[in-house]
Amino acid sequence: MNKKSASVIFFLLWTFAISYGLWAICIFGQRVGWFPSGSNWFMPFYIVGGNAPPIAAYLTLKRSDPDFTFKKFLKFTFDVKQKPLYYALTFLTVAIFFIVPAITGNLETGAAPGLENQGISGQVPLYLTLLAIPVFFFGGGSEEIGWRGILQPELEKKMPFLPSTLITAVIWTLWHLPLWWINGTGQAEVNFWFFLITVIGFSFGYAAVRRVSGSLFLCVLMHCAWNSLQGTWPVKYDLMTRSSIAIAFVLFSVIVVYIHKKVLQHKDT
Repeated sequence: MNKKSASVIFFLLWTFAISYGLWAICIFGQRVGWFPSGSNWFMPFYIVGGNAPPIAAYLTLKRSDPDFTFKKFLKFTFDVKQKPLYYALTFLTVAIFFIVPAITGNLETGAAPGLENQGISGQVPLYLTLLAIPVFFFGGGSEEIGWRGILQPELEKKMPFLPSTLITAVIWTLWHLPLWWINGTGQAEVNFWFFLITVIGFSFGYAAVRRVSGSLFLCVLMHCAWNSLQGTWPVKYDLMTRSSIAIAFVLFSVIVVYIHKKVLQHKDT
């Protein structure tokens, strides 16, 4: 086993061990009545489990470089100094998720899946979702430090863009699996296969931005924005809607990566 393969396996083992272990406690605790979802005892296990990818990413980077400090980890994650073009690409990619269902009339009129359990019965005002984007760093955004910071780049060293992105999507989906058995999560409210289709689409969007810009922060920003803005523009969780969004993401991402490749080849000539 070479060093690169060992890093991927090390990352995945830590990610799944932390998440599955803590989420198993959540599942068991709910079943025996120790704590309901949202309780003070429940949330630490749930939140830390959801932030296993960045924890595992740090441990992986530290294992590869003993001199890797937390300061370097923050610099690795928050590479905010990017070209305006890359930020524009990021915002356009985020917009695709809402534009496609808006065109087909498949935006919800109520709350997004899972928000009903938090006492939110309608759509959230746009200014609130925009303000909440940074909050979602610990509610999804930090995952990108692992998936697009470690897993996707390492897979792309071994295989082309398409298979590496699909493999990342499948692993990312399987990582979410225990959430279907935890009451109160967004996943518990939706169909697993529709979720898989959505994750495949998202994975191509993230992978394209990461490939073109080389920025991990932009992927974090995208994840936070998607999670937050669905409070204002909830998208229907049906096969037609999720499939059309995924197809749009795949086509858009492949085109973006292809154009980027051609631009680089032209610069080299």
